[in-house]
Amino acid sequence: MPRLRSLLLILSAAFAFGVAAALLKGTEAGVRQVYGNMSAPWLLLAFLPASRARGVLRGMAVGTIATLIGLTGFYLAYGLISGLGDHGVLGDLRLEFMGNLYWFERGLISGPVMGALGAWSARRHYVTPLPVTGLLFVLEPLAVLAMVSLPALNRALFNWGDQPVVPYLVEAVLGVALCALGVVQLRSTTAASTAPKLAD
Repeated sequence: MPRLRSLLLILSAAFAFGVAAALLKGTEAGVRQVYGNMSAPWLLLAFLPASRARGVLRGMAVGTIATLIGLTGFYLAYGLISGLGDHGVLGDLRLEFMGNLYWFERGLISGPVMGALGAWSARRHYVTPLPVTGLLFVLEPLAVLAMVSLPALNRALFNWGDQPVVPYLVEAVLGVALCALGVVQLRSTTAASTAPKLAD
């Protein structure tokens, strides 16, 4: 029962995350759309719950399920608010999901990979959610910068076009801060584990 409750909590949180991301993104171009489309939180959606899983295979399963449930929540909410035409609610949802199967397919890759990393990190005291989260938040702006600097590659892979800079600066600063906190946490943990124990 505790495992079932834990799984239901993970699924509910993943679904809520997807809905929140869709509402944050909205239907207009701009800063909100950039925040709603950021990739790092989606990788964390698989990593964080899997960091509590026992074993890499379970972590892969948890990461995959959380990713797919999150995507389902995202496109369910986005299909309801995007107004795709006079197709009715079910028609709009069908178009939304069929038009974004690409991301579900990619989720079948990122979910198990980040889930495995999360489960593996649970057994490594020097790998905690803080530095992994920070590193992802730092790497995404660098990836966007690389894409913007290489227009041909950008058009071939992402076709992002012009992106507002501020959201990625905020993400990078937050990532650096989380990495720093992770280093402090690691030092504290190491110091506590190596400190001599006082006799009773």
